[in-house]
Amino acid sequence: MKLLSVPLARVSLVFEVSLMNPTGISLPLVFKQLAERYQFSQVPKHPSDLDEQKSLAFQAGTFVNSKKLPIGIGLRIYNNGVAADSYSSTDDCIEFLRDLRAWAVDSLGLIIPEPSETNRGYLSNVEVESNISLNALNPKLDPFVKYLQSKAKLLDAKPRTLQVTSIACWAEDALNLMSHTGFRFERKIGASFASNRYFSAAALSTPDHLKALEVFEGIFKAQ
Repeated sequence: MKLLSVPLARVSLVFEVSLMNPTGISLPLVFKQLAERYQFSQVPKHPSDLDEQKSLAFQAGTFVNSKKLPIGIGLRIYNNGVAADSYSSTDDCIEFLRDLRAWAVDSLGLIIPEPSETNRGYLSNVEVESNISLNALNPKLDPFVKYLQSKAKLLDAKPRTLQVTSIACWAEDALNLMSHTGFRFERKIGASFASNRYFSAAALSTPDHLKALEVFEGIFKAQ
């Protein structure tokens, strides 16, 4: 399994945001200083400047991680917590949140819990290359796939070869964002089958997600 890209790595922390600013410091001033420290190019103009997710969104920022690499980051502040995004790893999101907390507490007097002291959620999206074929997961599906292929009526009248292209699993309360447990692995839409490119999403840290994909790939090697 070869990692090609990380379209999104997100860490969410749940805590009472209403208790974050006990001294009543000017929020526009906080926004300005946040933008300067992390070079955010998109910043809320005022506390009611919410995006479509009902969050205060800080976009296209930069954070230098412990490896001295400038990492692209984003930050969203909700009424019940915060979410940090990167395009490298959830580990970088955790580093950023810890740096943010240390600065905000020391410089602005804000109260933000340490990431290890609050409920934490992950979202990891990765694009990988692998020579596995999902058809091999359950050969019993082959006759059904061939049946669909034989019955498909296409506007351009060109024959198509169908494959099983996706597998997913989730808990029954999948729509509950506070307990998201899903996993998805599928061929990348628009990429040829021969390219062996796949997209995967999981409610895991990036390192755990990549380890899970290695375990998943091992199922095919064992067959």
